[in-house]
Amino acid sequence: MSLVSRAMRNNVLSQIVLIAGLRWRLFRNSLRSTRAKMELAGQVLLLILGAAVGLALGAGLFALSLLFVKTNRMAPLEGMLWGVFLAWLILPLIVAAGTTTIDLRELLRFPVRFSSFLLLSLAYSLFDPVALLALFWLGCIFAGVVTARPDVALLVAPAFAGLAAVALLLSRGFMTFIESLFRRRRGREIFFTLLVLAMLSLQVLAVVIEDYLAPVWQYVRAHPGVLLIFPPSLAHAAVETALQGGVAGPLAMAVALALYAGLLYRAYRRRVQAQYRGEDQSPGVTAAAQAAPVAPGWHFPALPGSVAALVEREFRYAARNGFTLMNFAIPVLLPALFGAVALSGENLPGLLTRDAGATFFGLVAYTQLVTSPLVFNQFAFEGHGIQFLFLAPVRFREVIAAKNLAYAAA
Repeated sequence: MSLVSRAMRNNVLSQIVLIAGLRWRLFRNSLRSTRAKMELAGQVLLLILGAAVGLALGAGLFALSLLFVKTNRMAPLEGMLWGVFLAWLILPLIVAAGTTTIDLRELLRFPVRFSSFLLLSLAYSLFDPVALLALFWLGCIFAGVVTARPDVALLVAPAFAGLAAVALLLSRGFMTFIESLFRRRRGREIFFTLLVLAMLSLQVLAVVIEDYLAPVWQYVRAHPGVLLIFPPSLAHAAVETALQGGVAGPLAMAVALALYAGLLYRAYRRRVQAQYRGEDQSPGVTAAAQAAPVAPGWHFPALPGSVAALVEREFRYAARNGFTLMNFAIPVLLPALFGAVALSGENLPGLLTRDAGATFFGLVAYTQLVTSPLVFNQFAFEGHGIQFLFLAPVRFREVIAAKNLAYAAA
């Protein structure tokens, strides 16, 4: 009864403490199995390694910002701000593609006010490990600037705070869109597949599009003021004008960043308010379900009916798994991309320049690396569903034969 009375209070802090306590109890109860404890140990180890890398990068950013300010080299400092800003936006998307994200709509099961829900949503994004690292890196850059020039601390602090607020709101906005995508059927697989293909394409096609980006880069270098429409360049301009002894410049940049943050907060608040009122972005049923006709199974003249059905099952399961399709598609796409680069007449990557024949052997090795887990561990993707194979009215040698035929054809 005490929990109910605490939940009914109109106190945001009390509601947050209550929900945190309930989540902690759920987490503690989930650690009763040995498997859950081992997963927690692995996550703690990864967290320690990530924290060590983050601390090392933070120390490097502090030393570099200190050096650049003392030597009056401001261009590299702008690159550091851009790097931290983009890392804050991009890394959470990459991490979310391979991990299970928390659906904040679950908080609506509790009697929370809208202000509490909005605050928890922002806090969830702020206390994300990647966001904490990015905030720490931004603080290291600020500390390096202030250590070199303590007299500009009060002038540049609002700009750094505004940049952090803009990055937080943008990151949370992107994650809201990604979470809505993940709630759709096969949304996570599609996003991860497109992400990997995009990274591979950028690495190869960068050579082809380099000539198209060169004029743009030259124009930006000749007119650096164009970048002032972006938050990292605004923060850099605030630092640069403050180091030159100006006061109006840093304040103007801080106001511009505050306007950025205000607009983003207004848009994000409207989105969260719609979610709080019950909007569900998951796809719903728009029409009454109709019984679809059962299509006949595949027919292979040389195979028994049971083996043919199992072969069809393997192909249909592979077609529904985006990760498997990506593994089979990459060995076909990479030669096409390398061939496009080689035939373009542009400057080739170092591997193609030194020994084009090594590319073929590399692609063959990658293909073997992708397909070998399927061959040597054919039941890796069955999971708990393997029990249905044991219960199926077929001999297990037929199951093995069907898997061998399916993977041999693939």
